[in-house]
Amino acid sequence: MIINIYCIYYRFIYTGKVTYSSSEAVDWISLLNVSCRFELDTFAIAIGDYLINYQKEWMNHNILAIYKCALSSRLLNGLLDYCNNIMISSPEVIFKSDSLMSLPKDTLITLLRHNELNMEEN
Repeated sequence: MIINIYCIYYRFIYTGKVTYSSSEAVDWISLLNVSCRFELDTFAIAIGDYLINYQKEWMNHNILAIYKCALSSRLLNGLLDYCNNIMISSPEVIFKSDSLMSLPKDTLITLLRHNELNMEEN
C-alpha cells in the first residue's frame, strides 16, 4: 500500500524530519514533485537529503527518474549533484536502465564527454 503523501508531510511539519516505516511503500518521486510544485522548500530539501542519506539503493534503481525530477527544481541541487556523481562513477547504472531513452540528450552528451567517466572503452 502506498502511503499518502500528506501523511509524510504532516509528520515533517510536526517533527521536522522525513521518516517512514519500512512497511510503507513511498512514492518518493511524487513526493518530490508535490513538494516542489507547492514550493515547500524545506520539505523538498529534507526529502532530497533523506534519499541521499538513507535510500541509496532505491536511488540507484531509480536514478534517471530522480535526476529528471531534480532538474526541474533549483531546490534539488544537492540531489542533482548526487545523481551526477552516481552517473559518472557508476555509468552502468544508467546505461543498463530501461529508462535510458528518457535521459535528456544534452545530459547524455555531457556525461559521455566527461573526463572522469568511470568506464572502459572497448
